[in-house]
Amino acid sequence: MNLPNKLTITRVLLVPLLILIYMFPYDMAGINIPVYHILNTDISLINIVILVIFIIASITDYFDGQIARRKKLITTFGKFADPIADKLLINTIFLLLAGDGTINIIIPIIMISRDTIVDAIKMSAASKQVVVAASNLGKLKTVSQMIGSIPGISKVYRGSLVTYQSETKERLLGISHDIIKKYGVVSKEIASLMCINGKQILNSDICVSFTGNAGPEAMEGKPVGLVYIGILYEGVNIYELNLKGSRTEIQQQAIDFVIKKLIEKVKVN
Repeated sequence: MNLPNKLTITRVLLVPLLILIYMFPYDMAGINIPVYHILNTDISLINIVILVIFIIASITDYFDGQIARRKKLITTFGKFADPIADKLLINTIFLLLAGDGTINIIIPIIMISRDTIVDAIKMSAASKQVVVAASNLGKLKTVSQMIGSIPGISKVYRGSLVTYQSETKERLLGISHDIIKKYGVVSKEIASLMCINGKQILNSDICVSFTGNAGPEAMEGKPVGLVYIGILYEGVNIYELNLKGSRTEIQQQAIDFVIKKLIEKVKVN
């Protein structure tokens, strides 16, 4: 068994560990769970442990795909097991949160129903020799979904808006059509408005926006790899990046850049 498949299996094995830690009757066992005050929020040690395990599982999800593609270790088992491991991880967290009343049961019902419908469509397409591939938007959705499934994250994470099309930016973010037409979607002006309007909509302390061209072709006369990132935290900062690589690599570089900048800003304050 190759390394990517071992990482996938590890992610599956972490699921029962999550369930055990989350549902163990600590009170009946006489175990006192400490609670820490972090960022004006009370977070129990259990939630911190769950978060660490969840992050480890998410990291294996990233690296098993990267290693499989780079070293050409893609297998039939990996194609089958990887999405199952992802669904087990995400849906288990949602069901646990619904079980203790943290979130409404409707949320996991919607997510599981969605996965079932998508899988049914893929199976139907496969029977006709049609392959339905995952898009990069789907990967961004998965990232948001993973963040949202962390226990207690609702105390610090308001949400996200995926406004891929210009019309969606106009409708959800309230950005004028004339401004988009004047500057283009990939521009510092749009990045600025995205984080300013996003902050107002979500009523958050920090808002981050991404707009760029990850390829494969030039868009609006702007080269592949041009990305504008807006970070609104005690003022708006817009960063222009010229990145290299595939669509996934460009997106990952942009995310890594934002994480670095956010850590710097939080440390200063």
